[in-house]
Amino acid sequence: RGRSNPGDQRIRLISSAPPTKPASSASIVPPSYLFRTTMGLKEVFDEAAEKVKGAPNATDEDKKFLYGNFKQANIGDCNTDKPGGLFNFTEKGKWDGWNAQKGKSKDDAMKAYIAKVDELCGTEFSKKV
Repeated sequence: RGRSNPGDQRIRLISSAPPTKPASSASIVPPSYLFRTTMGLKEVFDEAAEKVKGAPNATDEDKKFLYGNFKQANIGDCNTDKPGGLFNFTEKGKWDGWNAQKGKSKDDAMKAYIAKVDELCGTEFSKKV
């Protein structure tokens, strides 16, 4: 009974060690110039899409351009028939905006979308890519 289990002693020795002082964050984080500061195109595109929601100064033409490039970037070429209906202006406008981007690569559509958001919102998303 007077003898302790060697495993208990090891645990006791480890747990009785004095606490170490945590390193300061300055010594852990390397200087920012060691990292590339640009984001990926898709991340910038998603951020720009969030920023432009409800842009007050966007004209109907701007909205068609943004819609068309958003769909082109996410889906590719327009794959639906033109909507019918005499007074279906909104859906026809969206379709025209998307169909106008036919043949544009997804990356080019994202870049065009980001440039338009920069123009409308005064942002500089293009510099992040």
